[in-house]
Amino acid sequence: MTYVGHIDGGGPEWIEGPPFLDRKGEQSMGGDRAVSLTDVLGVIRDFEPIEPAGISGGTLSWELHQPEAEISPLIERAAADGLLEPTGVDERSGQTLWRLTGQGHERIDGSSGSQ
Repeated sequence: MTYVGHIDGGGPEWIEGPPFLDRKGEQSMGGDRAVSLTDVLGVIRDFEPIEPAGISGGTLSWELHQPEAEISPLIERAAADGLLEPTGVDERSGQTLWRLTGQGHERIDGSSGSQ
């Protein structure tokens, strides 16, 4: 079974089936490795062409196969460090949307290939 997070404010949700593939195409059951600030910034950068208004913490959690409680402190740190900026609120979820600042782009583009 694969953990898919907390859905609609309820308890943890699990689905039957094969494990997720992580961003490098390797099997991941979710929550089995630490997520770095670089991971968060990389997902936001990857989404910019398709979500120019920004993405929510829920989307980041889904993409990184981690509970939102693990992602939120990284978002807060990145915002405090000037790497992310809030761009609005998702109409459906009510969550803040985030995108990279110029400094965030410098950080992630300068760290490509290193973690």
